[in-house]
Amino acid sequence: MLGRINRRNGASAAPAKTAITVAVIGVILAAIGLPLVAFAQSGVDLGLNYATAIGLGTTDIRTTIGNIIKAFFAFLGVAAVLIILYAGVLWMTSQGSEEKITQAKKILINATIGLAIIMSAYAITAFIFRAVTGNTLTGPLGDSGDGSFFSRGCRVNCGPNQRGYGIEYHYPEAGQTNVPRNTKVAITFKKPVVLSTIFKNYKDNNTFAVADDVVCAPDCASEGHIETPVTPQTILTLNTDNIKIIEVGDLGEPTAASVADRFEQRYPAAKLVSPAPTVTRTAVDEPYNADNNQTIVLRFGPAGIGSNDEPVDYRVALRGGDAGIKAWVPPPTGTAPIQKPAFNTMGNDGGYFWVFTTSTTFDLEPPKLEYFSPGPTSPFNIYPLARNRVVAAYFNEPLDPTTARGKTGSGGFNFIDLKDCTGGTCTSIEGLMDISNRYRTVEFIPSAPCDGGKVTNSCGESVFCLPANANVTFQVRAATVGSVPPGAADPTDGVTDMSGNSLDGNRSGKAEGPVSGSREAFNWNVFPPGNDPSNYGAYSDTAVANYRIGGAVDLDPPRIAGITPADPSSVPVDAPVTLAWNKPMMSASMRGGTTMFYDARLWLKTGTADCTSEMDISTCARPIDPPAVIIGNAIQGAGPTEHTVTDLGHERFFRLNDLNWNEETDTVTEKLPLYQPVVKAQVKDAFQNCFFPSQGFACELTAGATSCCDGNPQEVFDCQLGPTRTP
Repeated sequence: MLGRINRRNGASAAPAKTAITVAVIGVILAAIGLPLVAFAQSGVDLGLNYATAIGLGTTDIRTTIGNIIKAFFAFLGVAAVLIILYAGVLWMTSQGSEEKITQAKKILINATIGLAIIMSAYAITAFIFRAVTGNTLTGPLGDSGDGSFFSRGCRVNCGPNQRGYGIEYHYPEAGQTNVPRNTKVAITFKKPVVLSTIFKNYKDNNTFAVADDVVCAPDCASEGHIETPVTPQTILTLNTDNIKIIEVGDLGEPTAASVADRFEQRYPAAKLVSPAPTVTRTAVDEPYNADNNQTIVLRFGPAGIGSNDEPVDYRVALRGGDAGIKAWVPPPTGTAPIQKPAFNTMGNDGGYFWVFTTSTTFDLEPPKLEYFSPGPTSPFNIYPLARNRVVAAYFNEPLDPTTARGKTGSGGFNFIDLKDCTGGTCTSIEGLMDISNRYRTVEFIPSAPCDGGKVTNSCGESVFCLPANANVTFQVRAATVGSVPPGAADPTDGVTDMSGNSLDGNRSGKAEGPVSGSREAFNWNVFPPGNDPSNYGAYSDTAVANYRIGGAVDLDPPRIAGITPADPSSVPVDAPVTLAWNKPMMSASMRGGTTMFYDARLWLKTGTADCTSEMDISTCARPIDPPAVIIGNAIQGAGPTEHTVTDLGHERFFRLNDLNWNEETDTVTEKLPLYQPVVKAQVKDAFQNCFFPSQGFACELTAGATSCCDGNPQEVFDCQLGPTRTP
């Protein structure tokens, strides 16, 4: 076609031909680049973690391809505009010559067509790129490096001592974009951490107890240094030897032979975020409780991070190995915990790292309380609750865990509290306010065993109860608002989000602080969701819900009422996997890699050797990351009934060609990728009943079978391990 245009218009069509040609080249480049991007997105090892070992950079190939495509399209656009300008100049200098005017018109028309093709190609490429990868052409992509999974060495069926001592969750998440500039960084470790490896100039005297901990000035190594006892109000500074926060553009290129030296070269001290963040942390049980996790929260000060002009990529890196972050773990013998590295290896870039991207704005929206579970009723005592009911509050965004988690009663935590108000005087009930569901759900678990420990669930575990026949109040306290609303005063005296904003508990759309003067607490029994009182602002943002606790105990195990997708034979690579339960569930019991995970059969074809099911799973199987377990808002039924829907977020599922097999020729059944969501017995409902017997939809128990799910009886079922199957 281009040849015909050239012959018809003569040499005058050459610039137009050039414009259309470069446009076509752009489309071809996009066609080449997108499969490469899709291949990279599929999860195939890109070798980034090995690049540093030979002195190469670790820029993701997807980002590189996106930048190349962007630059080339920009070049094409400039070329087309120059051709249009050339046509304009030719026309303006034609001096009335019809031949030159006609020539200029043809160049202008064809160049405009070329520019339209370029713009269309870019739009189509950007659309497909976003559809394939979930990112823009130029936006940063998730990069979690040598620690892309929280479980650190155990991704599926991880027992308490198998899942490592690493990270359970962090905020911002890996690859998260549009993170507000006034954000905090929160990291939840699976075990209590050794605080001297987290805080600067901190001495823990090599003991787990914090009563003898001190902060040293100017530092603990100086002679005559001053030691100050640690209190909950002590402002602590981050140990930047072990936790590095740096702009991605400031990363260094390591050349040293030592892994530790390469770590320092990758994150040069002069380029770290300055001033060093201050740190708060959640309290843990004393004496030591191996089931405790612990969260630290890093704060950057009023100026925040990032830029007003453009998004900024940041990397957070945590040092592993013996010189890095450590956790308190159960000892081989005795009762005193011992210190172990939180990450087993340093790797090439530290024990764990991830990237997030800030926006150009600050978060000035207060967090909202979406609902209480169970839903409050009016009158509050119309449906008495079972004594073992776990009451919860769900929020629309992540909360600062240090303001939402703690021991109530004698533990002293009261930002979120459950009180026994039976006699008219309210007293905090002993228990734990626990946060989960990506820092969006807070649940109260009482500490008193039901009937002195005589009541157990189907797994033989103790069930804990609220006071029988009692009137209780669940209270979520808003923080006092500081000088710049909705930001909370510092130190805070109530619940805040990850940007330090105080709670909007009365659904007014703004933060107004806790109970004061005539502004009483906002009662969700009186104003349930959907109600429209004339003046929300007449109430404070401290929210309360009242319940009547009965005398019964619910020991009926939960069941799976539905699974999506229902047809497992042909599932899209990005298909959402959801479980619908017949009851409300306990959010804190659903953890990716431990109580919920994917079994997978992903046999790789490596070089000339074909991995089969008879070969070593450690060398031939490609494990997948634990699911991002997302617990949706409980769906309210008639009266007091609710049920929960759980989303098992996952990385893109693999196809045969992603594992180096040819989809057309290699159709042996054992080579087909196979995924199996597994829910273990430790998953519990909101009444602390474990998922055992594991009854699912279309399930019929047969004689001799203790459990079944989806119609498949399980003759052997370990209550502690759950239904495990070998790929």
